[in-house]
Amino acid sequence: MLPVIAIVGRSNVGKSTFFNRLTGSKDALVADYAGLTRDRIYGYIDYQSFKAILIDTGGLVYDHGDLSGVIQDQTQLAIGEADVVLFLVDGREGLVANDQEIARQLRRTNKPLILVVNKTEGLDKEASAAEFYELGLGEPNCVSALRGDHCEALSAKIFSLIQPGTDEANYIELPEETTSIALIGRPNVGKSTLVNSLLKEDRLLTQDQPGTTRDTIHIDFKYKSRDLTLIDTAGIRRRKNISQTVEKFSIVKALHAIELADSVIVVIDGTEGITVQDASLIGLVIQNERALAVAINKCDQLNESQMQDLQRSIDRKLRFVNFIDIHH
Repeated sequence: MLPVIAIVGRSNVGKSTFFNRLTGSKDALVADYAGLTRDRIYGYIDYQSFKAILIDTGGLVYDHGDLSGVIQDQTQLAIGEADVVLFLVDGREGLVANDQEIARQLRRTNKPLILVVNKTEGLDKEASAAEFYELGLGEPNCVSALRGDHCEALSAKIFSLIQPGTDEANYIELPEETTSIALIGRPNVGKSTLVNSLLKEDRLLTQDQPGTTRDTIHIDFKYKSRDLTLIDTAGIRRRKNISQTVEKFSIVKALHAIELADSVIVVIDGTEGITVQDASLIGLVIQNERALAVAINKCDQLNESQMQDLQRSIDRKLRFVNFIDIHH
């Protein structure tokens, strides 16, 4: 699986510019899931022969002795998924109280951490870095996201932290003769049911062996004598009891699955119509140049009028992929 890097920091320190610099393009967004991932933005960072997923979190605010709910929502999951955290501060504004509180919170995560001092173009590098030693996070790395100063060296440092910790046991290499198909979609759209239908058997997916990503499941089967592997990204599951599973969506899981797959099926809940998140997932697949099909599930629950509404929604919201197969 691809390593994951999270950018964190308070508002207005240049995280968006920094994100665009590292991903190499101002339009290098993979997905912006408003409401679903609380505006965390995902992209890819490449360095030499290495590649990683980059997450741009929202601005962190320290208020009245406790981190706000916004911080928890936007950042904690990203940090939890990250292999390396980039803590971005503002070299022109200098060290402020919010930076100190964020640093205290980040130290508790025990994640590999790089302190990045942004907006240092035209400033003395040593002078810009000096006060940030007070954070106790090691040597500050001065960059200019706007001009790209020292960003190449920073990328080398990021991947030097990732590579020694890479565990080859966490990777899976599918045989070349096997075609891999990833199923991605929002929670509760019926991915597991679709898998069971394709396999023509009932199986508890949580009992299958985990594959390349946390709780992502790989299932080998044959279709007309052809070897196939289904990659199910049903999400992070916490078993409350034998009959109830709580599912939480992870964009990183979808990105890992798309990276590994030869083709992708995006599963959509027909009873809810085409949502912004559905369209964003389809955009992910197209940007990664994978074969794509869309499965509209739960159509058996719709009457004729509702089916007509659904078709209008497809025609309007998925017209940017009118070249793909959409199965009801």
